[in-house]
Amino acid sequence: MIVLPLSGQILGGDYRVLIKKRDTMSKDSEIVATAIGIISTGKIIFSKGLVTKLTNEEMKKVDKAVLKVLGVKNAI
Repeated sequence: MIVLPLSGQILGGDYRVLIKKRDTMSKDSEIVATAIGIISTGKIIFSKGLVTKLTNEEMKKVDKAVLKVLGVKNAI
């Protein structure tokens, strides 16, 4: 599974997407597209539930940031 971390350190920029505090989040955070990782689904603790669910607009911003990190131009 491909994952992107959330950071509570708000720095902004083309490779970070702001997610406002909601659901089980303790504060505003940013998704960090430059820290793409891969983990086994066995490492995920599904019983703890989701931190939050992204809106379609937020997901588009994440997709755009990841494509920039990967050097893909004009994909979205």
